[in-house]
Amino acid sequence: MKWQVLAGVRFFLAWVVMCSHLVRFVSPDDYLLKFSKFGSLSAVIGFLIISGYSIAHSITGRPEGFYKRRFYRIYPLYFCSILFSLSPFLVARSTTVHVYFLPDWQTLLGNLFFLQGFAVDRLSSNTIVWTLSVEVLCYLLAPIFIKTRQRILLVFVLISAFLYFSYSHAYLEYRFPYFTELKYGLDFLLLVWAWLLGFLLFISHQRLLKFLLIALGLILIKFSLNNGSLYLLTYALCILPLNYLPNIKLSQVLLKSLAYLGDISYPLYLFHLPCFIFLSGVLAINNSIVLVGGSLFISIILYHAIDIYSQNQRAKRADSKA
Repeated sequence: MKWQVLAGVRFFLAWVVMCSHLVRFVSPDDYLLKFSKFGSLSAVIGFLIISGYSIAHSITGRPEGFYKRRFYRIYPLYFCSILFSLSPFLVARSTTVHVYFLPDWQTLLGNLFFLQGFAVDRLSSNTIVWTLSVEVLCYLLAPIFIKTRQRILLVFVLISAFLYFSYSHAYLEYRFPYFTELKYGLDFLLLVWAWLLGFLLFISHQRLLKFLLIALGLILIKFSLNNGSLYLLTYALCILPLNYLPNIKLSQVLLKSLAYLGDISYPLYLFHLPCFIFLSGVLAINNSIVLVGGSLFISIILYHAIDIYSQNQRAKRADSKA
């Protein structure tokens, strides 16, 4: 049940991020913008926590074929999202659509290999992919993390948390670049604490350590960027299913619904911004219901056409080898 609930939480996080990006396409008083008050950065941190937790489960349960499973899980949809980000410019036959611009080939190629934030800029028409480079590096390091002593991982968490807290205040006071604009892997150093927090919550059996980790995340969310109470609620929605929901009984219908929402959360996360740009910049549609509905429609179609297909192909290959 825990995983279905977490799937529903992932959809909520993707929804918050999507609604946060609506601000450039609809009127300021649009009611869907209220979801942005839950905090897009808080949602990203929630994604990283859940990712760290689930990767710890995956690599401890089935260490063999870990990288291959991760590749098939994230890359087919990711590759298509990068290409889809070019569609508004190709259809409009312009290098600029709305306030977004066509990337050069170095930026495009770098994003295809998750080098955004390290060696190249993020795509203007799909800036949300900045988080994927952080997450993929965590995937690559996961086999090392699982063999590292928990005390050392805790030290990494504390160092990253301190850097995150310090940089957040420097961003507010001295107008430092936002996380999406950082280079040379600085965003990884500032946010790896969240991924490792989730990782440690899974592998650790010490209640005190888990409590301290949860408290650390709460403090960082509350005092880093002058965040409101809804940011804390976003964090709580990610943390509670990890530790406190196994004894709550939910209906099978609800659990299946949450699982499906979790399945489409990843394509929704990847495709919503280029979909907004296409509908608004090319088709001149600025109705929030149509923008969000179009993003959901694209996400569902691509989930069934690409994600399920790639998983089925991987399963067939595994059966043939067996």
